[in-house]
Amino acid sequence: MSFTFHENSICSCFIWMFQKVRTITRNYLQLVGVGAMFIASKYEERVAPEVGDFVNICANTYTKDEILQMETAILRTLDFSLSRPLPFHFLRRYSKAAHVSKNSLF
Repeated sequence: MSFTFHENSICSCFIWMFQKVRTITRNYLQLVGVGAMFIASKYEERVAPEVGDFVNICANTYTKDEILQMETAILRTLDFSLSRPLPFHFLRRYSKAAHVSKNSLF
């Protein structure tokens, strides 16, 4: 299984929105990123990866419970409001309307 991360992905937007409300220390930045990636995968993928896949991504630095707790913290902090209009959404719609390929965007 392989994962790709785009700079302007919805995952980075979740991290940015979470960081606006709560201070993230350097020790928890990776955990916040993994939690945001887990939420984004559920939000965008048809078949989302399991929590164990994210434990493997971070080389067993965090447990399943820690990732699930961070997921809960992010969702509660964002008040479960994940559908905010984000720059990435506008870019995706514009590129679709302009018939621009994904390769030329990223």
